[in-house]
Amino acid sequence: MADQRTCHAEIEKRLRELLREVIHSLTPADLAEAAGFLAAGEYGLCLEAIAAGLVERREYLQPRVVQAIDHLAQAMELTDRPFLKDVHAYALRAS
Repeated sequence: MADQRTCHAEIEKRLRELLREVIHSLTPADLAEAAGFLAAGEYGLCLEAIAAGLVERREYLQPRVVQAIDHLAQAMELTDRPFLKDVHAYALRAS
């Protein structure tokens, strides 16, 4: 049980870091949605909200942001989710 709490704490920390990095690339509504999911412990929904917000804004995605999203998706076993494919498709088009 302690290992699971440690894992959740690490994921939460990494999500908070990602939110800080992309705060100016998200709309206030997207930021509020992602922060709400994070506060509720809904880490997968938080990551999905961040990814969707970034893709919708059509801004350049820094490679480190794409990498952070990838690592979080892997840690949460979400690599088959459509939002991850959307991030990669957009990052390729925008580069």
